[in-house]
Amino acid sequence: MDQTRKLVEQWNADEALWRRYEEIRQTFRLTAGGYFLTDDEINEWAWLKAIEERGPLDCTGFVLEGSW
Repeated sequence: MDQTRKLVEQWNADEALWRRYEEIRQTFRLTAGGYFLTDDEINEWAWLKAIEERGPLDCTGFVLEGSW
């Protein structure tokens, strides 16, 4: 049960990060009038900004049967 809870929490954290990335990206595209950046540059910048705002990670690993 503890593993399931951790997976759900990680899923929720990943979803929150994705939503923040989308918000940053869309806001930049709407307000960046004169900037000449490619879509890839905007996407990369927005992703880095979202990760920066997230803060440090609490990483969790799981031992899988037969993975030794």
